[in-house]
Amino acid sequence: IQFTAEEFLQQIRLNSNHFVDKKMAQFSASKLLGQEEEKRWASNNPVGALMHVNIPFPAGDGSVICTEFTANYWIYATIQAPFRLFGSGNDGMHPVTGIRQFGFAKNSDGTYTFYTKGIDRMSRKSQAIVAENLMRNPFKSADKLWQSMRQGIFDFVTENGGNAVSLDSTKVAFRRLKWKEVKDCK
Repeated sequence: IQFTAEEFLQQIRLNSNHFVDKKMAQFSASKLLGQEEEKRWASNNPVGALMHVNIPFPAGDGSVICTEFTANYWIYATIQAPFRLFGSGNDGMHPVTGIRQFGFAKNSDGTYTFYTKGIDRMSRKSQAIVAENLMRNPFKSADKLWQSMRQGIFDFVTENGGNAVSLDSTKVAFRRLKWKEVKDCK
């Protein structure tokens, strides 16, 4: 089956776990409000859908909400959900606070670039202090997760007879700022 760019992005959105390393995270509709989230996420307008992100220990699970959606992209924002020790979606505070956009851009030569971009920081002040002073790269696992998604998209395209540019030749930009560098920015 040949997809348009919009159809392929929808495949990625609805089947995220097929494109990421599931040992790093798994995505599912939140069960906090019953089955409505699954229906909303699968609809043509998923804005407001709550999603559960199963993240292995020690980071802990998190919840996100779809805050914006177009045919070319969607955006997740982290949220604090009710917490219970057991139960999918009862995640409490997400390990990071931020947003992430998933989408595609059409290039001048008629090809497409599928991307993810975002900004986040530790949700708790204590985490931030430890992260900035004791850890070399506290976002290493998250960066690996999004790299695994890039690899998953590449593998899907090439395994199904499509053309994709080697990941080794594509640009990846990571820039981590310390809070003290941005707190006074206007």
